Amino acid sequence: DKFIISRLMACCETVNTCFANYKFGDAQQAAYSYWMNDVCDVYLELIKPVVYDKSDENKDNRWTAQAALWVAIEAGLRILHPMMPFVTEELWQRLPGRGTLGDSEPESIMLAQFPLCNDA
Repeated sequence: DKFIISRLMACCETVNTCFANYKFGDAQQAAYSYWMNDVCDVYLELIKPVVYDKSDENKDNRWTAQAALWVAIEAGLRILHPMMPFVTEELWQRLPGRGTLGDSEPESIMLAQFPLCNDA
């Protein structure tokens, strides 16, 4: 779970730097690399045994993996939004748990804060 969060932070930093320097192609490549190489190729395969194990002993590990995946997908959609606005809006609206996060939750991905790198 630390892996995907660290890769997300690296992607945020790269994309923000690319946008600041008007390197939009490099920003797109960094986002693509995050989704394909980090989320789809590695993380989803790593968490399958954890998510499929529904025993009580694995309950906390399963919840942690699902929460990290949700954060990775939600922030990844916000990273992609400037490059793919209509697709990311539709997917973001359909994320499980959307609308249940309180009054501070934005109604649209367009109103959500763009992800920033957290050095912690």
